[in-house]
Amino acid sequence: MNRSMEILMMIGLFMTCAGKAVLAQEQKEPSFGMVTGTVAYLQRIALSPDATLRVRLEDVSRQDVASRLIAEVVLPTAGKQVPLAFAIPYRRADILDQNRYQVRATLLVKDRMLFTTTTAYPVITGGSPSDVALIVRAVAGPAPTPVRPPSGGAPAGFMNTVWKVRTSRQVAPGQLYTFLSDGTLVIASKNSKPAFGSWTFKNGVLTMTEEGRRYPVEILALTPGEFRIRVRNPGSPVEMTLVPARAPDPKPQ
Repeated sequence: MNRSMEILMMIGLFMTCAGKAVLAQEQKEPSFGMVTGTVAYLQRIALSPDATLRVRLEDVSRQDVASRLIAEVVLPTAGKQVPLAFAIPYRRADILDQNRYQVRATLLVKDRMLFTTTTAYPVITGGSPSDVALIVRAVAGPAPTPVRPPSGGAPAGFMNTVWKVRTSRQVAPGQLYTFLSDGTLVIASKNSKPAFGSWTFKNGVLTMTEEGRRYPVEILALTPGEFRIRVRNPGSPVEMTLVPARAPDPKPQ
């Protein structure tokens, strides 16, 4: 765990547990606020596992001078994919009601900027929220080094195909799963936005990662027209029979 994460956890614990003790000592100790949110990009590409997320809270009240840094967090992504969550603690004494504040985010690999925000995201004052969803855009320049596909040795039959759940006791029929060859897992349904995760196939074992959780997967059957899997969820396993999305479901008997 890096130093930024340790500080963030310490401040969060302080804010949660101090309670009345903080109020009793507010003349001696500063009080803190928190800006939270997520960072995502629109491209359907996997984020390098050594990428770093940097989010800054800035005072942008004066247009004739550079913005003033209020607080900043730098977090390793450690293989996680977007959307990436963040939390920036700040001293309330640094915030003036009449001033304007915004957050900016960048994604870097070895200090090389890959993505950054290009839109202003106001926070805290003037009726602005303290929880925001940031969209970062690709930075023009040399193309980043591609992430090595994790699919070495994987059966080619299930990659780069849009699979649709035909039957499952736990998953709604019609939900879509796509295992892109760059290691990105895309899950979508009619009633929600697509969710992005990742997958690997190593030593004959398929692993799906959703919201930071890894799930071993057994491949029960794989043909051009059917992909049957058992996902080892905590508790009872989840079995699904998937078919290519272009194929019609069988008519009810």
